[in-house]
Amino acid sequence: MNPQSVAGTFERLQRGDFTARAFFDRAADTDLAFEPLEAWAEAHVPLLLNPAADRRRVWKKSNVRREFIRAGLHTRHTIVIPAWSRQPVLDPLFDLAPLGATFAIKPDLLRIT
Repeated sequence: MNPQSVAGTFERLQRGDFTARAFFDRAADTDLAFEPLEAWAEAHVPLLLNPAADRRRVWKKSNVRREFIRAGLHTRHTIVIPAWSRQPVLDPLFDLAPLGATFAIKPDLLRIT
């Protein structure tokens, strides 16, 4: 399925032309056209392999870090930088020393609706 076929597929599901026993969504997070299909699946499919509530909980990497800490997992020091859409120009750089010699940068997912 792709963005061009999702509307037709959704109509067929609503008519009962076919159904599903399992659903794995990888698209609704980034393409609003898939949201009706995701909602239909939540109401009609017994096995959701990538439930929306779980996906949305980990969109923000800073939230995941807090969950790791609560679970007792060692988590490196983190500096949270706002998404570009919220703050296109960053404040002057702050002290990066707590990050250590090597570090990774991963963006939070922020979908604009």
